[in-house]
Amino acid sequence: ELAQQRLPQPEITPPGPRQPVRETLPAQPSAAVAEESSVPPETTDSATASTDPVPLDYEAQLRGEDLPPQLLELLQSAYIENALGNFDQSALTALDALEISDQYPLVKPMIYGVIGANYEQLGYLDMAMEQYRKALALHPTQRTSYDAMRRLNPDFAKNHPPLPIKVPGIGKTETTSPPSPADGTDNDP
Repeated sequence: ELAQQRLPQPEITPPGPRQPVRETLPAQPSAAVAEESSVPPETTDSATASTDPVPLDYEAQLRGEDLPPQLLELLQSAYIENALGNFDQSALTALDALEISDQYPLVKPMIYGVIGANYEQLGYLDMAMEQYRKALALHPTQRTSYDAMRRLNPDFAKNHPPLPIKVPGIGKTETTSPPSPADGTDNDP
């Protein structure tokens, strides 16, 4: 009988103001992050200073290189909660990660994308688009946020073409299709 009873589901509300994470991170990011995200002062002047976003190394980001254990754990927890369908908890965990990510600018667009994806799953489309815009402000071609904005905002889709697909190992930035018999390559058994 207990298995047949359904527990009442809590009402989901948008997250409110966040309390700061109690633990603190080291004062300085690792040397690799500091080196990659800064330009030596002698090579920068006001006439040649670039306003381009910081180049992001997503491969290193996905491997968790140069991230403190606390931030990495929060990101992993956010992804796990999302995979389990706990979108509200995933969004809250990603917000905690965002609070401690100031010294690690390479992950911020990804975190905004995670928050946006969870808000989207919860039905908070305006809040989701706000997070996607924040991600795109930091990295204009961050795929998750870019594709989501194209899907959710017809004006954005009209003014922003689809991003090219990078095919690993080929070095091209376009999609590939299987060979056709007209090419003289018959792959039928």
